[in-house]
Amino acid sequence: MRAEGLHSGPPGLPESGPPEMKPDGLGWLVAGLAGAALILTAAPAAHWHDTAEFGAVARRLSLSHPPGHPLHAQLAHGLGILPFAGAGFRAHLASALPVAGALGLLYGLLRRLTPTPSPWITAAVALTPLAIPAIWLQGARAEVYGLQLLLSVAVARITVEAWHTPAQSPGRILAALALSLGLAGANHTLLAVCMVPLALWAALPALRRRPLALLPAAAVGVLALMVYAHLALRAGAGGPVGWGWPDTPGALWDIISAKAWRTSSLTEIAAPPFGEQAQHIFSWWLDQVGPIPGAVLLLLGVAGALAARGQRWGRAVLIGAATVMIPILYTKMTYAFDRQNPDIGGYFAPAVIAGLVIAWIGAAALAPATRGLTLAVIPALGLWWAPQVDQGGLMGARSAVTVAQRRLDEVPPDGVIAYSDYSAWFLDGWLRAIEGRRPDVIPLFRGQRHTDWARRRLLAAFPERGAAALAFPDGPGRAGLALHVEPGVRQEAIGRPLAAWGLTRRIGEAPVEVSVEIDAARAVPSPADRDGRRFMAISHGHHALAEGPWLRRGDPKALVRARWHLDRAEALVPGDPWLKALWEQLKAGNGLDEDRRR
Repeated sequence: MRAEGLHSGPPGLPESGPPEMKPDGLGWLVAGLAGAALILTAAPAAHWHDTAEFGAVARRLSLSHPPGHPLHAQLAHGLGILPFAGAGFRAHLASALPVAGALGLLYGLLRRLTPTPSPWITAAVALTPLAIPAIWLQGARAEVYGLQLLLSVAVARITVEAWHTPAQSPGRILAALALSLGLAGANHTLLAVCMVPLALWAALPALRRRPLALLPAAAVGVLALMVYAHLALRAGAGGPVGWGWPDTPGALWDIISAKAWRTSSLTEIAAPPFGEQAQHIFSWWLDQVGPIPGAVLLLLGVAGALAARGQRWGRAVLIGAATVMIPILYTKMTYAFDRQNPDIGGYFAPAVIAGLVIAWIGAAALAPATRGLTLAVIPALGLWWAPQVDQGGLMGARSAVTVAQRRLDEVPPDGVIAYSDYSAWFLDGWLRAIEGRRPDVIPLFRGQRHTDWARRRLLAAFPERGAAALAFPDGPGRAGLALHVEPGVRQEAIGRPLAAWGLTRRIGEAPVEVSVEIDAARAVPSPADRDGRRFMAISHGHHALAEGPWLRRGDPKALVRARWHLDRAEALVPGDPWLKALWEQLKAGNGLDEDRRR
């Protein structure tokens, strides 16, 4: 039974699908325009979170955190030899170019599903994701999700082709599917595993015609997964810039399966009830496109689902859309939703693209009287929300590198700096790999210093002083090495008070005058970007907590310093509930019963 105003599928598209279309070249134009836009708007250098790690690993051709992401490392390393721009900026190309390629493939996918609309309108729709912050962000910074999006769209394109023309070259379809899925696995294991149901569905038509074609296709897939040999061949490469030393089968599996990450990362906060979590995700989506465009796309998506449900290829589209929801259900519904984490967009990007495809099918399936106007709605919506694409102020942001440089430069020659935050540690690696900065300073990451691979890396890079640094916190002092710590290093791990010194704290020093500490902290410009403000606020908060031992010792100026840091943090992230909890934590056990606001 047909829905009113809808065809059983896109107009003029029979159940068996349209004849093979000749390439019109617009897919290349879409990819070129998208690439140019992303290159012009990409971050100028390393940003916060994981971006610094991927840039540093690409330069040293080392290993990133589990699952290692070897395909991305090799791609980014290859692009790093291009003779233009800075080495740091070139790391972002490994995201910008794949996202541009994904949108070029998206154009072909839309044309295959709906050949009737104008190719130019279809091309405009294929460019629309650039105006969605979650998609744009994956192409504007060094990350693995842009490459994963390209491979996800490739699998979707092959799936639709397989169900459009099941009699056409089953061996070629299976080989292309195996290659795309294998490369996706060599880039991000978890997201690739979530694509397996779609890949199996895509393989069904070809396997029915030529079951033996599975054997050469499987060989192609295994060959693609051999990219993981990079992890073993480059084990230990990069010195202190890199993660793991997978020179045994067990260590290699711990990296690929991400077991080494799950057992070392901080405990995740449990998710709230399902309804509340779903509300957080829906609110995040509205922030991406706005309430009115979101409502329009939702209505078109319902129309598209109704139009596609009766088609053989349409069922493949709907199954594909359901498949890309698996990472969201598995990762974002089982832990507290953190909208500050930019990786959310990486996990959600394939689902956003799938939703846009179904909305386009809905627009194309509307009655002819309204189709011309409706087809222009999606690119028009893109132009509407495009000015809001850089919600976090990534364009032009250099706060991460500036803060990391100032922090590292506070350490005396041949000293040791201990980190507690992954982002700070990754930025240290960026400065070493990209700028060659402070090779004399030993970087110690507290969260990994007990692991065999971390010890091996430090001892290999610093054979004379590495053992003293690993005997944290007393070893550096006994060896005559100055020790500075990132404020997030817990007081309990040190056993004695830490005195502030700009962006770091020192062990075994008397507290500095309040004016000296304030002047040192003010020397770092206040970040203009959202992530920079958040990370600097966290740093100030940890500085305030570190005043606890001085409060208990009766230092009259400790409360003044703590208050100044908390006021500074609140000025960076006004109204953040984390700051209120921080003040309560500082009061506990320190004899404070007054409100921070005098």
